[in-house]
Amino acid sequence: MVNDTGKKFYRDKSINNGTRSVFDMAVDAMGGGKDLAAGAIIHDLTYNDHTGAFSLAKTYSAANKGMVFAGVKNDGFDLDAASCMKVSDTHWMFMAWVKVTKAGSLSTFNNQLLHFSTTETNGYANALLSVVPTTDATDNRPK
Repeated sequence: MVNDTGKKFYRDKSINNGTRSVFDMAVDAMGGGKDLAAGAIIHDLTYNDHTGAFSLAKTYSAANKGMVFAGVKNDGFDLDAASCMKVSDTHWMFMAWVKVTKAGSLSTFNNQLLHFSTTETNGYANALLSVVPTTDATDNRPK
């Protein structure tokens, strides 16, 4: 027996039935909103039960409502396989809110904010998507 319960109310207005994953680092109930150890799990806001994990320990910034990334030693947030884009995907949208507050390494490789690859971490040859900010040693950004 199937009961049509009507419209599904999601935890965020940006989510609909085609949404793969939405993560919000400030939501306590999903695992965020506090300092976290390496490997800490954040649950997505959809009803898909997807997760992501931090590769290094994170400090939570209540003022900015997000995690502070040191940007060293492959510091990242790794999505589970179900959350990631696939090579076969033909329509997708990825949104992220990132506040860059100071210059990182002058090496472009070390300044990656976001990177999706088909095989290896940070593998440019197989990259589906990369976001790399441009800054200099004094934190000047292009206008």
